[in-house]
Amino acid sequence: TVIVGLRTYCEVCHTGIVALIQNLVKKYAAAVVLFAVGIALYLSFLSCSLSEWDSFNFAQALERFDLGVHQPHPPGYALYVFLSRLSSVVAGSRLLGLTSVSAISGALCLLPVYATVRKMYDHGTALVTGFALMSTRMFWLSSEKAVTHMLGTFLMTLAICFLYLGLKGKLEFYLLSWPLVGIALGARPSYFPFLGLWLYATLRERDLRKLPI
Repeated sequence: TVIVGLRTYCEVCHTGIVALIQNLVKKYAAAVVLFAVGIALYLSFLSCSLSEWDSFNFAQALERFDLGVHQPHPPGYALYVFLSRLSSVVAGSRLLGLTSVSAISGALCLLPVYATVRKMYDHGTALVTGFALMSTRMFWLSSEKAVTHMLGTFLMTLAICFLYLGLKGKLEFYLLSWPLVGIALGARPSYFPFLGLWLYATLRERDLRKLPI
């Protein structure tokens, strides 16, 4: 099915499969390398303990979700708990389940940052920015601990990236940024001030037909 799909796409675009693969590698290789280095780095230095009281509450929530006894603390962070439950089944440990979600989120967060900076400037600047962010102290620590910060940061960064690309002419990205920011706020409600960006975008682009597809 994949081969048939590739052949059909190549016929429509008047290109060969080898040329298509080479183009995809050339276009996305830097982003893949950025993610690979990030995930390897963060998984290698995961927190060895529940270093914060909130982390302990999240670990308890994996067994029984109950806001009444702060498992976890309000507002609940249901998305983080849900993903960590799935992860803990695979990892075989509540601690690994929680921290691996943060590590994966941290590595994934580098991708929308790369895409946004590349759109603003160029490939080289985007790559340097990605590696600089990857090694930033608070970003690195948040990508290894059993807390919600990095999941919320990844989702909000992805939503902002889609919003920016949408305002630059891709209507589908603009529209997708709205549900994404909702999911991001579900993961980390304290990020609600970022809604100001969407308010600005709405006031700026009142007629969506002005956005070229």
